Amino acid sequence: MTHPGMQMTNDGLTANALAARLREQVPSARGMTADSRQVKAGDVFLAYPGAAHDGRAHIPAAIAAGAAAVVWEPEGHVWQAGDLPHLPVTGLKTLAAGLAAAGLDRVNVSLDTLDREHFAAITRRDRLDEVLDGLAAAAAAGLGPVKVNAVLDPVTGPGDAVQLLRFCLDHGYQL
Repeated sequence: MTHPGMQMTNDGLTANALAARLREQVPSARGMTADSRQVKAGDVFLAYPGAAHDGRAHIPAAIAAGAAAVVWEPEGHVWQAGDLPHLPVTGLKTLAAGLAAAGLDRVNVSLDTLDREHFAAITRRDRLDEVLDGLAAAAAAGLGPVKVNAVLDPVTGPGDAVQLLRFCLDHGYQL
């Protein structure tokens, strides 16, 4: 699908163009997912860094589950997963709405707390707003049900659990 050093950027790249390229290069592809635990044989795995976890770390698991190809964010990552068809796309996660229209149908996001300071301590980044915006964008794009995964801190867990449950219920997300 691609050669080392060759990559696409989202400058002028539409999700439809990406989907067309995938159909051309991997005609056997059945679906797309950004959750390595949901990969089925023949799926295209979308791998990009999230707020709490880096999906690119799960490329080997997606391949083991039968991924037909991987589309991945190249910033800060070097492809090391062998000869499987793959396509590095700079700015991959900004294509969420278009990818939904092109076949991505499920999203699973890790969010352990809604407390900004606790979030920054867990992730080593102050990006809670980006995660919340991403959840809203996924829901608006029809990537439902939007699933939120949480691993609760033993100290703050009870308070985080209540806040996360309220948040997910208010927004129609699964927790």
